[in-house]
Amino acid sequence: PVTATRTVIAGRRTMAMVPTSGAEMLGKRRWAVVGDALNQAKPAYRVAEKLREAGKDVVVVNPRAREDVVSSGLCVLSLRDCAQPPIDVVDLIISPKIGPDIIVQMAELGIPDVFIQPGAGTDEIREAAASAGISVHEGCVLIEL
Repeated sequence: PVTATRTVIAGRRTMAMVPTSGAEMLGKRRWAVVGDALNQAKPAYRVAEKLREAGKDVVVVNPRAREDVVSSGLCVLSLRDCAQPPIDVVDLIISPKIGPDIIVQMAELGIPDVFIQPGAGTDEIREAAASAGISVHEGCVLIEL
C-alpha cells in the first residue's frame, strides 16, 4: 500500500509515493463509499457494511443510481450532495473511468483522503489526487479493518 504525497522542491511540485498501512484513514469517522453499495452482491456493499459495523458514519455515493433510489434517501449521486458534517475519507470502489471526477469533487470539497480498493485505481487517479494534495491509500477495507 502507498500514500501519494505532494512535496515542493526548489519551487516545483513533485509526487512521492510513501508506504502506509492505511491505519490513519481507517481511524477516521465519516466515510463516503463511492460505488454500488446498495447491491448486496457487490463488494461495495460489504465495504459499507464493514465500515458501519466499525462505528463509522457512512454515506453511499453512486453516480449511476436511479432517481427513485436517490429520492428515497438511500444514496446520493455525487460527493457534492453529501450533507454535513464533511466527509473525512472517500472509499473508491467503482470503475476507474469515474475515479477522476470523484477526485475533482474531493478537491473542490476539501476531502483529504481517498482509500482506493483493488481495481478502482489508475495512475491518472493517483496523480490527480497527489496534485490536489489528497492522501491516497490503496488497499482493501475488508482486509485492513
